[in-house]
Amino acid sequence: MPTDVSPHPGAPIQTAIDRVRHFVVQVTGEPASDAEIADALGRYFVLKEIADHILMARSAKEP
Repeated sequence: MPTDVSPHPGAPIQTAIDRVRHFVVQVTGEPASDAEIADALGRYFVLKEIADHILMARSAKEP
C-alpha cells in the first residue's frame, strides 16, 4: 500500500505526464498528443520498465 498520501491524489500522475510531454518536445521538437502518450504508456516494454522500477524502489526502502 502506498505510504505517500497527497491532498491531490492525481497530482503525482499529472506531474509524471507533464514530464513525458516536456521530454517528447525536447527530443522531437513537437508535442505528443494524448493518444500518442497513452499508446506509448500501454506498451509492454514501458509497462515492464515501470513495474521493474517500482519493485527496485520498494526493495531499496526495505531494511
